[in-house]
Amino acid sequence: MIDVNKLTSNQKWALLFGIMAGDGCLSRTGRQYALSISGNINDDVPFYDRLVIPLMDDLRNKKTKFKFRPKHSKIEIGISDKRLFYELVDFKFPVGKKKDTNLQLPNELNDSCLLFIAGLFATDGSIWFRDKNYRTLYPCIGIKNKCKSLIYQVYSLMKELGFNVKIREVKYRDKTRKGEYELALYGHKNFEKFTNIIGLINPKHELKYLNYRKVLKGEP
Repeated sequence: MIDVNKLTSNQKWALLFGIMAGDGCLSRTGRQYALSISGNINDDVPFYDRLVIPLMDDLRNKKTKFKFRPKHSKIEIGISDKRLFYELVDFKFPVGKKKDTNLQLPNELNDSCLLFIAGLFATDGSIWFRDKNYRTLYPCIGIKNKCKSLIYQVYSLMKELGFNVKIREVKYRDKTRKGEYELALYGHKNFEKFTNIIGLINPKHELKYLNYRKVLKGEP
């Protein structure tokens, strides 16, 4: 798990930018400069306790809390913070819906792109396994997001890092469900490389990786 106190200022903002790009939103109503971040109530609590809250506390220089929303199966940070709001706006983070915007990591934070990708994967990423040829456990990593510019930027960044990465548009039969863009990595080498270079900063993803390693070693 990342120690927020050991990160540079740019690294902290890049990490928050990635988390916000996945599960966050900015909105403005009157004198309210609102920022919200939401996660799954069943498996994201450790991530918020160990990283999201300490990161927010550090950047705001004040205590931040999240609330449980059991009716919606989520946990949520909901604050009004004018300074933090405009810091993110200055980094070109959109106010309102992100889908049809040109959301991307700004050039000022490119030196910390690994933490940006880690934050995005922690919120919008998933790990699953399938039996390739019905014999070998085969890892798959994916990031889904509705914002095309965001996914294509991450695709380019990961190509530059030497990953064998695929990208596709996901369309649903249910016309009420909006399409998404998916970035995916397949195979053992990609999985290990992603873990070593980008890192798994959400405990639920780290647990999947540890269980995967146990299976490979034949451990119970």
